[in-house]
Amino acid sequence: MKNTLYALILISLSFSQEPYMFPDDQLPPQVEIFPERPPMLLELGEKFFKVGEVPYGINPWSGTYWQPALWVFGTYRTSNQYSALSKADSPSLNNWVNRFDLFANIKLSGTERFFAAWRPLDKGGMTGIDFTQENAEFTHNFEEKGDGESFKQWFFPATWFFEGDIAELFQFLDYEDKLPRDIGFTLGRQPIFFQEGIVINDILETFGLAINGLYFPRASNLKISLMTARNHPDRDGQDEYIYGAFTEIDFHKNMVNLDIAYVQENQSGKTNGIVIGGSNVQKFGFWNTSFRVGYSKALGETSDIGDGIFLMGEFSRKHYPYRNIMYVNSFIKLDSFTPAAGGGAVGRTGILFAGSGMTGYGSPMGTALGADEMGASAGYQWFMQGGKQSILFEGSYRQALDDGTDTKIGLGFKFMKALGQRYAGFIDGFTVIPKDGSLSTGGRVELMVRF
Repeated sequence: MKNTLYALILISLSFSQEPYMFPDDQLPPQVEIFPERPPMLLELGEKFFKVGEVPYGINPWSGTYWQPALWVFGTYRTSNQYSALSKADSPSLNNWVNRFDLFANIKLSGTERFFAAWRPLDKGGMTGIDFTQENAEFTHNFEEKGDGESFKQWFFPATWFFEGDIAELFQFLDYEDKLPRDIGFTLGRQPIFFQEGIVINDILETFGLAINGLYFPRASNLKISLMTARNHPDRDGQDEYIYGAFTEIDFHKNMVNLDIAYVQENQSGKTNGIVIGGSNVQKFGFWNTSFRVGYSKALGETSDIGDGIFLMGEFSRKHYPYRNIMYVNSFIKLDSFTPAAGGGAVGRTGILFAGSGMTGYGSPMGTALGADEMGASAGYQWFMQGGKQSILFEGSYRQALDDGTDTKIGLGFKFMKALGQRYAGFIDGFTVIPKDGSLSTGGRVELMVRF
């Protein structure tokens, strides 16, 4: 009897509290803890992250509504850089360089937009001072050039493309959104990055389709991307067409990618090639891991694509109870593996294998690999001041597998600090010891401003 009474009391309380009902109280967004967003260089039309109702906007055809907006923003970087070899009579690098990336985003809707990017200060030249010259003078990227080169350099964007969703752009194809017609597409000159750079890592003139939300057994999602692209000869002297198919499958505990790219040479005397890449990304306990493999094959004797295999493994985790990060990355290149386009994925190994993106200051460990080489990096990153400041220390190793030549051991660090909402400061430094013992050192100081 007593248990029955307790049960009735609990049931009555549950009905009175209505645990499955939303409360009637209406609270405004709790945004007091967030700082005010700094404005962009230019915001015309709908504001970025504006709060309120979405207007109907423009109705170009039945079922489609656009809310046009123009957002212009950018990043300015200025850096003083130095590197030297112990056996050299003069510094191999000592300069002050500048870079400005200007972006324009024309938003039509949540899925359609035009995008363009310019690099006026370092596209095709350098703006700054080279202190290694006898008469160190300020040089700029504004010099007049013949054959319309100045116009191309200044006014033609380095990157431009349009992207959208077919079902959203033409909603009359599926008013009730029940059919698998949500197919994304892109057209233009843009960065293409597949298999973390193992298959493709370059800026290409591209047309691509992305089909998402497909069914695959025991997977939550299957995505298939199709691409046809041109590697323009203005970039690296190669004139070739690339056709690719790229898949991404999300399982419960891991993600699998399988990519294939066919390279069709467009030069007389050149033969075609094929590049295949695969990866598995998963978590083992506290460790985030990824394993990647690339395979390239020349379909003839004169192809720019070589025969070979590229292997890469990445391991990282948080250092509990802290928020710091530790990582170990490694790669092995066998024979003459060649990406379908671009410089490959060696820069992902660590900060000593990655370039700075500034004129003249490349990778301390080098990224141009010969046949049969391996490399590895291990690092630890401390975060301070709530994540607004960090310092990273890294040790790296690189060696040729055939006879042990080109062996290098490197130590480096990178200090990063946020300065307000728009500014960030960086200090890099490295020491690399090749097998011959000729010590190489260098460093740089950079200020970055976001507009």
